[in-house]
Amino acid sequence: MSISPQRRIAPDDDNADSTAPAIQSFADVYRREKPRLLRYFLQKLGNRADADEMAQEVMTRFLGATPPVAVVTPRAYITRIATNMLRDRAERGSTRLAHLPAHGRY
Repeated sequence: MSISPQRRIAPDDDNADSTAPAIQSFADVYRREKPRLLRYFLQKLGNRADADEMAQEVMTRFLGATPPVAVVTPRAYITRIATNMLRDRAERGSTRLAHLPAHGRY
C-alpha cells in the first residue's frame, strides 16, 4: 500500500476560522498527529522503537480505513485506532503469558 499525501481530510471543526484551509491533506494530518502519537506510545510503552513502530502503524491504518471523501474528526479517529492497538497488544501479551508452562527456568 502506498501512502498518498494528497488524500483529503475534512477539518476537525466545521465552525473553524475562515482563514484556515478548508481541507487538509493526509500529509498535514500526518505531520500534526505523528509526534502526538509518538509521545502517547512512549508514555505507555517506555520504548522509543516500539512507540515509533506503533505510531507508524496507526497512521497506516488511518490511511487504509478512512473513506476517500472525508473524516470529520481525524484526531479522534486516530486516537481510537491507537487505543485499540494498545488494547490488542495487551490482550495478545496476556494470552501468550497464559500459554507459558508454569515450570520453567528463571
